[in-house]
Amino acid sequence: MIQPPQTVPTSAACNLTTQFAVSQDDGLLLHVLLMVPEGKDFVVEDNSCNVYLNCKLLSAEEATRSSVIWGTTQPTFNFSQVMPFSLTSKHLERLKNNVMVIEAWNKTGSPGCDRLLGLVKLPLHQFYISFKDPKISHLLLRAQYPVVAVDNYMPVIDLFTGNTSGSLRVILAMGSADQIVTLQRLKSEEGAVPPITKRPLHSLDPPPMKTATQFAQEGEELMEHVFEIQVESMKGLTPLQSTVWGEADCYVQYYFPVQEPGCDVLQGTELREDGNVFLIIHPYLEHCFS
Repeated sequence: MIQPPQTVPTSAACNLTTQFAVSQDDGLLLHVLLMVPEGKDFVVEDNSCNVYLNCKLLSAEEATRSSVIWGTTQPTFNFSQVMPFSLTSKHLERLKNNVMVIEAWNKTGSPGCDRLLGLVKLPLHQFYISFKDPKISHLLLRAQYPVVAVDNYMPVIDLFTGNTSGSLRVILAMGSADQIVTLQRLKSEEGAVPPITKRPLHSLDPPPMKTATQFAQEGEELMEHVFEIQVESMKGLTPLQSTVWGEADCYVQYYFPVQEPGCDVLQGTELREDGNVFLIIHPYLEHCFS
């Protein structure tokens, strides 16, 4: 006697999907992995290539900075960051047609004069497509590996000229904690993440700063100045009004007094014959996100 196949009750079959949808509204806990093992073919004006990276992982408020890789156009960063990410409906919508930005900077010998080499824009839309449907998300989170949005060399585009200043090898993925660990182990076995070795001191490393106590012991009177600048809001910028969150490339340039090595400009107040205070001013660039 052949028995008809048994069907799973509708309520039981939809149980996991319903739980996932509810947890998504409350904020499904995922993890984002950003890996930048290396870069290549960097181009600088003064032939002194000392590259480091700045980036913000999705909703993180603080920027993360890599180590400075001195004296090479083929830097090995071994840069890796993992950040927990609450996938609420609001955060999911921010991933739609959006990008994550990595800044590549060139370290110079003068304080505050680092040069922005360019930006790398990492598309986030793949995460939106993968996790917008609770049924698909549930299946993806049961897989061995996370959703990978980028796994390739990405160009570093000069913000001012549009030219390519170099390339970064980037891996960007999102998934559960176990999936992220599995991907990290795979990339480590492939050689994408070489073991980190302690770098010996380099002649280009900045010397340790003297403390106020050391200056006092040496008989030098150093007047220290502290400035705090906070940009609270911007308005009237027409190009930004039609962009989505995090997409705009907005930089604020300002000038700030610094003290050159071996210069006594900021030790006390130096007046010229015309009565004006003499200060050395250097330009700074600050990246703002819309």
